[in-house]
Amino acid sequence: MGLIRAPGFNRMPAPGEEILISVLPLSSISAQIIDIYYTLCVVGTLCISSNKNLLTQGDAFFDTVFDVQPTVLFAPTLIYERIFHKLRNLKRSMSGIQKIVLDWSSCTLRDKHLNEQKKIKATRKLNQWQTALAKNTVTKKYKEMLGFTSRTVFFSRGAPMAREVLRFLSGYDIVVHETFGQTENCGLLTANIPKR
Repeated sequence: MGLIRAPGFNRMPAPGEEILISVLPLSSISAQIIDIYYTLCVVGTLCISSNKNLLTQGDAFFDTVFDVQPTVLFAPTLIYERIFHKLRNLKRSMSGIQKIVLDWSSCTLRDKHLNEQKKIKATRKLNQWQTALAKNTVTKKYKEMLGFTSRTVFFSRGAPMAREVLRFLSGYDIVVHETFGQTENCGLLTANIPKR
């Protein structure tokens, strides 16, 4: 379970600090490992929705996430595609200047995350300043509106995600780490996490 919050890279969560939302049925092996075992290991909080249609009803999912504000989201690709469509619909409803500012912010953060994956170091102070401004003002607002915090870690399980969805979400500082493994075990044998 060290992959989620690796001891050498992040401080370990304090008891009660890690919050998970269970979006999969607990009969699933991966749900048992991540939702139950990991939560017990870090003395975290596991929230199970009373709504049985959490995966099929988009509004129910977003309402639950906004109420819970999870620090770890381990969900199927369907959930991330739903987040992708919600953010795209929000962007379509904006005025011209808001779109320009959001496009600049998304492009800045997307480039930062792509450069991190390619191990290219940003040396210019201006780039660091632009990234900090984009992350802490514009995209932070949209992440918080969805119910996510700056500490939320995103993991995708199951089918591989479309590159378009991954790139778009990284522009909103929602970096989804794809997990790979056998569905009989857990689905989390290996996670695609840069710098770890």
